[in-house]
Amino acid sequence: MIFVTIGTDHHPFTRVFKWLRDALVQGIIASDERIVVQYGYTDGDWRGFEAYGFLSFEEMVQFFREADLVITHGSSTALLVTHYDKLPMVVPRRKHYGEHIDDHQWAFVNEARNFLPFTIVETEAEFAHALSNRDRVTARPSNFEVGGKAAIARFTLLFKELLQK
Repeated sequence: MIFVTIGTDHHPFTRVFKWLRDALVQGIIASDERIVVQYGYTDGDWRGFEAYGFLSFEEMVQFFREADLVITHGSSTALLVTHYDKLPMVVPRRKHYGEHIDDHQWAFVNEARNFLPFTIVETEAEFAHALSNRDRVTARPSNFEVGGKAAIARFTLLFKELLQK
């Protein structure tokens, strides 16, 4: 099962759904694979997807646990997914596509990938390549620690480094 969450920001974020549809047409995703999407305020054609505008925290966590692959926008959700022993594909919302007010998601995930080994995707070609190599995208390095204490330690170190700049 693939779980896609794009958050609840009011800006449209259709890019990732176009890429999903294209991957289905190209056979990169099997036509019988369950795809669950949380689409927030983004309008679209959700036929063929198990689609939810909004989910409770508990529902999100359940989908994180069930999913073979999580695709998320570039918020702290990407970090939350790792807490549940998953490495997501991260597609940050971008200002130049009208997906957010600025590029803070891009900046955030580029800093966060220094301590969390998730895959950041910017183009449809990268998206298709990552889907075609799911085992590598979701493979957790042996030295990767999961859980709140490890994440807090990593964030503390990152913020200290950023404050010293």
